[in-house]
Amino acid sequence: MAWAPVGYWPTSNWGSLVSVVGLFVSGATLLVAKAARQAAEEAKSEAPRRNLADELEQAQSKTEQVGSHLGQEKWEIVLLRSQKVVTSCGQILRRWGSHDLSEEFCDNILVAQQQAG
Repeated sequence: MAWAPVGYWPTSNWGSLVSVVGLFVSGATLLVAKAARQAAEEAKSEAPRRNLADELEQAQSKTEQVGSHLGQEKWEIVLLRSQKVVTSCGQILRRWGSHDLSEEFCDNILVAQQQAG
């Protein structure tokens, strides 16, 4: 049995070698795609929480403005800001409602909405 030169096998079987390399590249791509999908799903579930925090911060800012303008007796601005607080509270309850928020939290938002009104 005679051994063919070492360089002969890769040149005669280059298609098989490329197929094996392609298999490894496909497997790596699959792993990267799964990790990217998981990261996207986590970001998607985190987005509503960030939006809720933003809404609450805006409502708090408007409430602080109401307090500031009350001290200065700027009644028109107080009226406008309090209406915005009422609107913000309503939006929070509509968007996240009882299915995402605790009953106590919803009650607190309702109290804030009633007081602002």
